[in-house]
Amino acid sequence: MAYWTLRPFYSADTAYASLQHFGESGRALYLHFLGADLLFMLAYGLGLSMLLSRLLVVQTRDRSPWRRLGLLPLAIAMADLLEDGGIFAMLQAYPQPLPGIGTVAGVMTAATHGLTALPLGCLLLALGRWLVLWCLFTRCAASN
Repeated sequence: MAYWTLRPFYSADTAYASLQHFGESGRALYLHFLGADLLFMLAYGLGLSMLLSRLLVVQTRDRSPWRRLGLLPLAIAMADLLEDGGIFAMLQAYPQPLPGIGTVAGVMTAATHGLTALPLGCLLLALGRWLVLWCLFTRCAASN
């Protein structure tokens, strides 16, 4: 029950069952967690976006549409921030149910999980390509 936001999707009913299970002190603690998650997502979104963008600039031509993939971590961060905003609203309104906001928060969780695989895959491909090119150039330079 405590890890409901780690699931790929959750319903408003699941969210409210978890909030009820937390109790008053648990809900107050979760508000602090949301603050820490905000800082983490800002650092994660910006850091991964800068790293991926740098790798794509080095490995793609000017004006390549592939360079836009460097913005994908920012979309993930935005989806997570929208989820956290929904959870924050549910915590503030508790025990008043906000089923629409709970559903949107669950959908944003699904978007976060779904989008996360794309930049990580791109990052691995870009690093692999860079490693292959580095090995080829190192070998060519050593043979000359």
